[in-house]
Amino acid sequence: MIKRYQLEFLVLIFLTVLFICIGLFFITNEYWVNALTLFMLVGMLFFTWLFSNKGMHPAFLFQLFLLLFQGGKFIGYFVGDFHHSIWILDMISKPIKFSEKTIQITCISLSSSVFCIFAISLIKLREIRIMTPVIRSKTFFYIYISTLPFYIFKNVFYLSYIMSHGGYIAIYTNNGEHINSVGLPVRILSSLCFIAYIMYIMHEKNVVKLKYNIIVFMIVSVLELLIGLRGKYFVFLILNIFLYKKRKNSGFNPLKSIIPALIIIIIASSIGSIRENRDVETENIVSSFLNNQGVSLEVSAMAVEMYKKFHPYSLNYFINQFNSDYSIQNKFKPGGLLQNDFTYELNPAAFNNGFGLGTTYFAELYLLYGVITVIIGSLILGIGLSIGNNYFFGFLGSLNMIFLMSLIYLPRYGFMDPIVSLIKYSIPILIVYNLALVIDLLKNKKIVWSIQSNH
Repeated sequence: MIKRYQLEFLVLIFLTVLFICIGLFFITNEYWVNALTLFMLVGMLFFTWLFSNKGMHPAFLFQLFLLLFQGGKFIGYFVGDFHHSIWILDMISKPIKFSEKTIQITCISLSSSVFCIFAISLIKLREIRIMTPVIRSKTFFYIYISTLPFYIFKNVFYLSYIMSHGGYIAIYTNNGEHINSVGLPVRILSSLCFIAYIMYIMHEKNVVKLKYNIIVFMIVSVLELLIGLRGKYFVFLILNIFLYKKRKNSGFNPLKSIIPALIIIIIASSIGSIRENRDVETENIVSSFLNNQGVSLEVSAMAVEMYKKFHPYSLNYFINQFNSDYSIQNKFKPGGLLQNDFTYELNPAAFNNGFGLGTTYFAELYLLYGVITVIIGSLILGIGLSIGNNYFFGFLGSLNMIFLMSLIYLPRYGFMDPIVSLIKYSIPILIVYNLALVIDLLKNKKIVWSIQSNH
């Protein structure tokens, strides 16, 4: 539960948030609207870091990505040239400026959401402990190493494919040809490798071994970065760093994080330029990067601006997420996927060429029933992050890693994606876990049971 001093401080923060939200109702000057919203995003990130032993809580990572994707344009506005409005749709030949009402509702809803997630994530939920077989981390390591060649081969094949088919966009315009060409056995073994690696790091107690295996796997996984899967790579990288720091109980040092953050920005900007066939922004690269990532704010604002048009399909957007990983996205009909509908609404030519806006948890929640569903959904996300803070070891830790990979990326993903990811990887998880159990059983001739805990 929340401690008393935290509760008192939380009340003070709530009153501040309420004051800011009320102020946003009356302020129309874009400079101050942007400043207040950015203050909220940065403030909640700081308080989450402060209340969680220097960021040792998944909520800190969520707030970090929220600031990047929903607040990137705000930061770019102040770091770069704030004489140009950030509340403009520029994917079409004639840019459209969002209305004052849309800007106000978006900023108020976003401020309310970030506070709800922060407040609920402070609640410490009771850890569920289950009796599980004791499986050596070395067993998972052997499975991981033996399937690693297939993981590498798949990514080398994908990289070769996109290089010979015009770049990263080919993935979205080839109707899944790159997936089918590599072969089902290789895809299965590659998936088992990924899961075996996760299960290994979730069972490895030696911090030194954990560190070096994380480094090796992230170097091998650079192939995915070269393919153009920036989001997947950096989210997984940050989660691995988070796990390592969690085991060491060291926390994130803001000053020491500046240089690694700049390196990530430069690499991500370079990869983005290569995959989209454009020149790298050399002037004010940080501002340019943040503005590009902040396109998710426009997606959120579009949900507010075009609520009446897309609200009738809001339930479809939730339901179809469960099928999005198994179907080619451009095969969904209008009203099927929010990211498709938004992109087609703004620029049909870009949609047909494989480009897209993506989606956000905010947009999907708002299209249900407005601000109220954004707040309810944000409270649910806070609970999910609080649950995720309990499990970083063993079998439950492995499930949690898959869950958190999508959960902390929701500022740029659909609301149901964490559940979709668990379903997607459920079979590989069961295969790897049971295979490891059989290997250990053959070696030790018996099963030893233990109550699983992070401690």
